[in-house]
Amino acid sequence: MLLNLTIRYCAYADLFMDDFVGPGEMDAALEGKPIEVWLSRGRGLKPGALVRDWLKLIVAEEPVGLLAFDLPALDEP
Repeated sequence: MLLNLTIRYCAYADLFMDDFVGPGEMDAALEGKPIEVWLSRGRGLKPGALVRDWLKLIVAEEPVGLLAFDLPALDEP
């Protein structure tokens, strides 16, 4: 599973929706489409503005439910 972790402690588990990738197999996040990025709500668009997300790859031997990893954002970073 591929998680997107945001500055507001939100976690999205929907970047990689396939159920299982076997040994030696390959797959792509978002079915190979580009990942859209934007500044967080409340952050003004100005020179030098910066927001950092982290992508976390989790590998498991057994299938894992993605919904358990979806977390809503906190109000403040």
